[in-house]
Amino acid sequence: MSNNAESLKLEYAFTPDPGPTIYASADSTQPNQLSLGITISTRTSFPLTLKHILIKIPVGHDDSPDLAPAAALPEPIFDTQANPTLSVSSNGSLVTIATNNQTDLTISSARPLIFTLPAIAVGTHSGVVPLTITESPTSGPDREDKTTYSLTKQQTTWPVTRFWAEPATLSDLDQTVTLKWSCNSLGTHYSYSLSAPGWQPRDCLNSGNCYDVQDGVAGITTQALADTTEFTLAVVQAEAGNRSTVGILKTTVPILQPKIKGKSPAVYFSGWVARLYWLATNASRCTVSLNGVTRDDHAPLDTWDKGYLVQASGEGEQKFEVTATAASGQVDVFTVPSFVTSKAQRVVALPYDPYWPSAWAVSPDGTLGLVNNSPDAYANYSVSVIDVAKRTISPPNTIRVPYVFTLAISPDRKLALSSTGTGYYGFDAGYVSVVDLAKGTVKPGTIAVGKGPSAIAFTPDSKLAVVANSADTFVSVIDTSTLDPHPPAIPCDDVPMAIAFTPDSRVALVGSLMKSTLTVIDLGPPPSARPSRIPTGGEPYAIAVTSDGKLALVARKDSRELLVIDVPTLTARSSTIPAGNAPISITITPDGQMALVGNSGDNSLTVIDLSALRPIGPAIPLGADPRVMAITGDGKSAVIVDKSGVMVL
Repeated sequence: MSNNAESLKLEYAFTPDPGPTIYASADSTQPNQLSLGITISTRTSFPLTLKHILIKIPVGHDDSPDLAPAAALPEPIFDTQANPTLSVSSNGSLVTIATNNQTDLTISSARPLIFTLPAIAVGTHSGVVPLTITESPTSGPDREDKTTYSLTKQQTTWPVTRFWAEPATLSDLDQTVTLKWSCNSLGTHYSYSLSAPGWQPRDCLNSGNCYDVQDGVAGITTQALADTTEFTLAVVQAEAGNRSTVGILKTTVPILQPKIKGKSPAVYFSGWVARLYWLATNASRCTVSLNGVTRDDHAPLDTWDKGYLVQASGEGEQKFEVTATAASGQVDVFTVPSFVTSKAQRVVALPYDPYWPSAWAVSPDGTLGLVNNSPDAYANYSVSVIDVAKRTISPPNTIRVPYVFTLAISPDRKLALSSTGTGYYGFDAGYVSVVDLAKGTVKPGTIAVGKGPSAIAFTPDSKLAVVANSADTFVSVIDTSTLDPHPPAIPCDDVPMAIAFTPDSRVALVGSLMKSTLTVIDLGPPPSARPSRIPTGGEPYAIAVTSDGKLALVARKDSRELLVIDVPTLTARSSTIPAGNAPISITITPDGQMALVGNSGDNSLTVIDLSALRPIGPAIPLGADPRVMAITGDGKSAVIVDKSGVMVL
C-alpha cells in the first residue's frame, strides 16, 4: 500500500523485485526470494529534517503476519558514495535510517532516500504483513503509523521462486541481458512466457510455443535494449487444451543513462560569483562550462545542498551549463538560468587627493562607515559618517577627532576607536580616542597606547579592542567596558600590523612585518602572549580566521599568495593559496564559505573557495589599492574601499 498517512510527513514506497506481487513460498526448502526496494521522499518540494526514521517489517516466524521466517532482515544496500553521511541498518524486524555523524537527517523530493533489502526468503503462509513507521522529528513527539502501509503475500502454490536479469543493470544502449527464473517442485506443472513492450519471443498462449523450467535455468537472451525496460514472466497453466495465465512476475532492467536536474543559482557580488545547484544520476562526471568554454571537467555529481561556486568571466550575461556524462559517453545537460554581471557601485566618490583620506573603517556588517577628512583652515581634523546601506555620506554628520592614524568600528556599532600619535609621524607616543557612535561625539579623555598605533581591531563580541603599535614591540588590549586609560601592553615582534581573532574572542593573532611572524595572544583575562612565534615567510599584512575557527589565512604583501595556518595546532601548512599581486586585506563571508582578498599590486579582488582552499576564478578588476572592509549580513555584497571612495560589489 502507498496511501498517505496524516500522521506521517514523508511518503514511502515499497517495491518488491520480482514484483509487483509477493508470493508466499510453496515449501521452505525452495523459498521464493525477493529484494524489497524502499523509497522515502517528501510530498512537496521542501526538504524535511528529522532525527531518524524507524521501519518495522515483521520477520522471525513462518506465519501470515511475518514476511519471512528468518530471525532478522538482511543488511540494507544503498549508494554510500552518493550518501556518505547516511546510515541505514537492520536489527531483527527493525530498519533504522539516520546519519553516521550525529547530524539531522534531511530528505527531499529532489533527493529521495533509496535503499534495498536484498534476498529475502519469503515464508510459506499467505497473508498481510503490517508495517510500522516511526518518524522522529528534531523537536516534538514521534509520529507513528501502524495502519497505512503493508505488504501482501499471495497464495502458496506459486511455482516460481525467483525471476531476474543478468546483468541487472546496463550502462549503455543497445546491449542485451539474460532473463532467468528458478522454480520449486511445482515448476514442472506449468509453462512460461516472456514479454516486454515490443518484444515477445514466443506466443505461449495462442500457439503453445512456451518456455519450461530448464529454459529458466539456461536463460533467455533479450533483444538489444534502447531504454529502461520492464520484463514480464507469465506463468501459464494448461487445462482441457486451453492455456491461461495464472500469475505474472515483473523485473526491470534500468539503463543507467545520465540525468541531471538543477535549480536557480544564488548570485553574489554583483553577479561576479554564483553558487550553482544540481544533482546528476547515472553519471561518472560533470562538466561546468561558461559561455561555451569549459571551466571544470571533473565537477561533483551532487551540489544540490551545498552548491558549487563559480566566477564570471567578465561583465554582461553569464550562461553556465552543467553536463552530466556517463561511462558510456552519453550526456544530459542542465542549462543554468542566466544572470548578469555588473561593475561595483560607487557609494561614495571622493576627489583625488594623494594624502586624504588616510583612514577608513566599516562595521563588520557592512552598514556603517567612517572616513577621515583633510584638515580645515584651522587645522582641525574630523571623520565623516557614511551610511553604506543608504549609500550616502552625511555631513554635517561629522565628528571632530585628533589627527587620525587608523579607525575601527565595534561589531555592535556602539563605539569607534581613532588612534593618533605625537612627535615625528606620531612615533613618539600614541593614544586612542573613543567615539560614541550613538551620540556622534568623542568621549572625554584618551587611552594611552604605544608608538605608531597603526591598526585597531575589535574582538567579535565587541568586549575588547587590540591596538597594534607599529613603532613598538607590543600591542595594547583595551577593555571596552572600562576603557582603562592605561591598558595592558602585551609583547609581540617588531612592527605589529595585522590583527585577527578566533570566533570565540579568546585568542588574537598579531602579524609582525619586521620579523614575518605571528604572535599568539590569549586574551584572558588577563591577556598574555605565548612564547613561541609562527613564521609566515613574508610580511603578514592581513589575517582572517575562518568562522569555524580551524584555519587562519595570512596575506603576505610581498607575495602573490596566502599562507594557511591550522589554528588548533598553530602550524603553517606547506601548501598556499594563490592570490593577486600584493594582497593587503582578507574578509570572510558570514557563512564561512568564501574569503575575499584585496590585492593592491594589481588593483583586483580574489575570491577564495574555503571548502577547497583555492581561487574560484581569475582576479576581478577593481579600483586603485582596494581593501575589502566588510561583507553584508546576507553575504551577497562586499563593501570595498579604494583611493576614490567606497564601493559596493
